[in-house]
Amino acid sequence: MRAAGHFEHNLALLKKRWPEAARRVESVQPLAAGQVVFSRCGEPTLKVLSEAGTEVWLHSRYRPAEEADRQLEALQIGAQDAVVVLGVGLGYPLLSAVRRGRSTTFVVALEKDPAVWRAALECQPLDEFLNHPEAELIVGAAPEELFALLDQKVSRFFAGSIKIFSHPASAQAFPSYYQSILQSLGEFARYGSVVLRSALYLSRIAIQNRFSNLPDYLASPGIRPLIGKFQGYPGVVVAAGPSLERNVEELRRLQGRAVIVAVSTALKILLGRGLQPHLTAIIDYHTISSRYFAGIAPELAAPIVCDPKASAEAIASYSGARFFSNDALINTLLDGSAGDKGDLVTGSTVAHAAFHIARALGCNPIILVGLDLSFPEGRLHAAGTATHEQHFSETSRFYTFEMKEWEWYLSHRKTLMKVPGLNGGEVFTDDVFFSYLREFEQMFQEAPSR
Repeated sequence: MRAAGHFEHNLALLKKRWPEAARRVESVQPLAAGQVVFSRCGEPTLKVLSEAGTEVWLHSRYRPAEEADRQLEALQIGAQDAVVVLGVGLGYPLLSAVRRGRSTTFVVALEKDPAVWRAALECQPLDEFLNHPEAELIVGAAPEELFALLDQKVSRFFAGSIKIFSHPASAQAFPSYYQSILQSLGEFARYGSVVLRSALYLSRIAIQNRFSNLPDYLASPGIRPLIGKFQGYPGVVVAAGPSLERNVEELRRLQGRAVIVAVSTALKILLGRGLQPHLTAIIDYHTISSRYFAGIAPELAAPIVCDPKASAEAIASYSGARFFSNDALINTLLDGSAGDKGDLVTGSTVAHAAFHIARALGCNPIILVGLDLSFPEGRLHAAGTATHEQHFSETSRFYTFEMKEWEWYLSHRKTLMKVPGLNGGEVFTDDVFFSYLREFEQMFQEAPSR
């Protein structure tokens, strides 16, 4: 039943693709005698102690492989589908999922207990899963690890139908863990759909902007000279959310003591109060973003870090120095003749880009101001942004900015949700803001800065 040959063979395959899962397996003791037993048909089955303290059989005591086949039959797995298996037991659900799919079926397996996965490796050959070209495995990890994995595979995950198989006995034994995994999957579905919609919509515009920005890109020294220049200095990322109004005057005390990076939408708010940031940033694709810079005198224009895919009209309208980061497509087409501009991750929003700029500068800690990711007081932006200027003529005491912005929210109310607010109670957010939050959380985990 627990053949040494099975374990060594499976472990060798595991180490090739999932060394962290292999490390976790090797760090746990095998299950106690009597937990893995033969079923009536001679196939191994498994008994575990649930989180409630009761004994749970993870597979049938009669025909465990047949039981798994019957459970997965309803999924109707297709060649391009993504199948998430929550709870693998001795591997029967995994093998059934792989056999029912094709070599192109994306199979993601999660198992709470490394000792259970170790037992699976000991009991039978799992080559079909371990060698499956589109397989991924997470063992003994928090839901955040699943989110990070799927973020790397987002286009593959959404390439076909998404099929989730929650192994009934595993879910019965460890309901808290697998419920948290299901919640994480739901959150990723919101996040990933926003990412893909944005990428598909903006792909053509991104190509156009790249080539329109080409003269400025070639003339720019790039951000390379800035990387690590402010090692150890505090960095302040200033976004244009409504809470900026409460905190903007506090920034005055930080001038000369911290590096201030303002997003493009917040730049005019700071300049209007006599505060000049050290850098600003733009990644916005649309030409309307040129309004963020209209009327800014050259002597007040802080150097701007530009995404090469950002609006060429907006970048051309800016009166300050322009720094570009490397663009893989342009550099490839020009065979490297543009030189090394320095690498910078931008992210989905200009606030993500500003955070990455502060990180590239070497700032530590990094402080976020005006980043609301919700609709506090029913508003999206602080007063003084280009958005408010644009809609000023439409407002009156009977039709305020708040009312105008809430009209948009209510027209998209299917995407709204309530989440806990930082200062207590609940606030409204939506799918887009929620996806931005998850992206920030991933960035924070990877950043060496506090």
